[in-house]
Amino acid sequence: MRFERDLAEVRAVVEAYGPAPVLLAFTSPEGTEAHNDVLSENRAVAVGQAIVDALGPHIARDGFVVSAHGEYPARAQGDLTIHGIPLTGGGLPDPEKYPTRDDFYRSADGPTAKEWPRWRRVDLFVEGTLVTRVLGRDSTP
Repeated sequence: MRFERDLAEVRAVVEAYGPAPVLLAFTSPEGTEAHNDVLSENRAVAVGQAIVDALGPHIARDGFVVSAHGEYPARAQGDLTIHGIPLTGGGLPDPEKYPTRDDFYRSADGPTAKEWPRWRRVDLFVEGTLVTRVLGRDSTP
């Protein structure tokens, strides 16, 4: 229900101001980079289609950006700009660099796994402002 309410708010903003939205999809760093790229692409497409279905085809006009970024923003350090949107990288380590998942959890980097769920998301921006965030299923690492 929250997603539907958020979409109603997005519809009102887009109809009032007319800007083309920017949709950015991300993943947490567990899993391979290739897997995370596909996962974020699937998230971007699914949420982008849900937005078009909910708001109508006029939302998908020129300039509507639907963009997948995999795990890169979660692992990046410092400030980033993606499609003109300023973000702060998560600075998370790559768990795939450890021989096993248990080795990662037992390492000094292990506690960073609690940050993973916040990167399983799709963000929708209008005029550079975050108007809604769709979080992925919160699984326990």
